[in-house]
Amino acid sequence: MIRITVALICLVAFTIAATFLYIYKEYILCGVCASLAFIDSLMIVRILVSVDIDMSILIEAVKNQDTSLRFPKRKYYARVGEKLNQISAMLHDVRVKTAEKQHYFNIILDNIQVGVMVVDSRMRVITTNKTCLSMLYMDIVPCIDRIRKIYPELASSLCGLRHKDCTSVQLPDRNLSIACSEASFFHYGKIKLFVLTEISQALNRKEEETWSLSVRTLSHEIMNSLAPIISISQTLREVPDEEIDMNIIRESLDTISSMSENLKLFAQNYRALALMPNPQISSHSLLSMIKEVIGVATHWQSGIKPIAFEVNVPESIIVYCDRTLTIRAISNVVKNAVEAVTLNDNPIITIFGSQESNRSTLSISNNGPIIPANIIKDIFTPFFTTRSGGQGIGLSLSKRIMSAQRGALVLEQYDKKRNYTTFSFQFMTEGAAFQ
Repeated sequence: MIRITVALICLVAFTIAATFLYIYKEYILCGVCASLAFIDSLMIVRILVSVDIDMSILIEAVKNQDTSLRFPKRKYYARVGEKLNQISAMLHDVRVKTAEKQHYFNIILDNIQVGVMVVDSRMRVITTNKTCLSMLYMDIVPCIDRIRKIYPELASSLCGLRHKDCTSVQLPDRNLSIACSEASFFHYGKIKLFVLTEISQALNRKEEETWSLSVRTLSHEIMNSLAPIISISQTLREVPDEEIDMNIIRESLDTISSMSENLKLFAQNYRALALMPNPQISSHSLLSMIKEVIGVATHWQSGIKPIAFEVNVPESIIVYCDRTLTIRAISNVVKNAVEAVTLNDNPIITIFGSQESNRSTLSISNNGPIIPANIIKDIFTPFFTTRSGGQGIGLSLSKRIMSAQRGALVLEQYDKKRNYTTFSFQFMTEGAAFQ
């Protein structure tokens, strides 16, 4: 830009000189200065037009994604060419990095085991990965209408899904689970991202095993309760009227009543596990729910030494949940903890609450026996139990309750320093609770 600056200074100087010479009637010298000023003006215009043309060329090259453009430095006496080349080089670097990132993400997409499909507002497919194409047995998916010709139900489901919606679709030879997310971009406008997951044979086998275990447990519990009832009833029917003893009848009726109560309790728990009600989410004090659970827990103690409950839950912690269901979930874990420390010489159950970054956590620990490593993976499986007479419903029901409330129940890593087993309840934030 030095040349333009010098030219502007010369133009001003020639103009001033021409004006004074004209005033003093030096017309020849005035004409010479005016001519020089005119030539200088043409030079400035030429430089500006040249820069404008080159900038237009650069912009057009960027539009066409041509970042290999370079400008000869000798074309300008100043550093304009160098600056234009720097701009072009930076744009080239941006394009290379963008291409590398695109390649990087494409590699990731093609190697994950879920199908990914992105469509624009007109339901035209922007991108798909190899897994998605493999699920659909297609080489290319240009638009949803192409899918509709082969899988009309799948296409209808894709068109009907909205942000955070989930559904499942039955294809001729497989089941697909589909989740949808939406976002807006300047170039594509509003897009939808579909994640397609195949319900695999392994999952089906696991479901079959769980169902088989459920049926076996149900049959076992029913037979355990009905067998004594049937046996006692038959025995009483076979006793002659003159030999009937009222004491025997009372004992028999007590046994029948006890068996009936056990069957009733199992049926209630089984029903609760199978038919989870929709949680009614609202805000509640975590400490008030803990106090209610501990008030009941004192009746569960069967050991010689009383259990020490150490509670450290701030009153300020507010959680968003269904109060009735959450108290039931916490009660199941506390009851398991009570049973675990019954034979301990110094039984302790600690209950700790914390809240960080809008995340509330309730930890329930006990110093009972460690859970064997080989059964940790099964403790949340319905009807799995290691206790004689146990039904194996408590933990699985508690986990289902927390999942239904968008929370979680997890078994923490065993604390070897304190010899504590800890279960943690994680509650959702206020924003997630009322979406």
